Amino acid sequence: MPGVTCSGTELLVAPGYEAVMVVVPCRVEISGIGKAAGGKPNADKMAADKMTFGRRYGQLLSYVFQRYIKGDDQLSDSQQSQLVSVLVETEKSSLAKLVGKSSDIKKAVESGDPNSLLNEYNKLFGDSAKPGQLSTELKFDYGKAADDSALKTPLPLADPPAG
Repeated sequence: MPGVTCSGTELLVAPGYEAVMVVVPCRVEISGIGKAAGGKPNADKMAADKMTFGRRYGQLLSYVFQRYIKGDDQLSDSQQSQLVSVLVETEKSSLAKLVGKSSDIKKAVESGDPNSLLNEYNKLFGDSAKPGQLSTELKFDYGKAADDSALKTPLPLADPPAG
């Protein structure tokens, strides 16, 4: 079965903090993209796999952003550092290639201004007015709403537990 693997386990994006922490220590490998039975390329399957990958990648990256933004005062220095590392490394290693534009995530984090990071989030993932660069460039949506319309923005991460 094609998918995104992490230490041999299918990486499923589920709302919650566990999904965010899975991405930090692992190396992500993509296997089986666009392969039909017998290993022959299949254009329809490849398009569907790209959409699924884009959706999962975008949702998981948005959870990392949201966890950092929402949990700033509840995260240890080590946890903040790990999330910042994921954001900056992702910006450096893949975002520019995926969206064809550079972003200012590192600058936003270094500025210490939460609004600056929120602006970067909105550019990448969109807001209520329009979809973001990531879903637009990779041509995917974030699933279906209750009325069967396409979700243009990632699912929100629940607020961190109090205490």
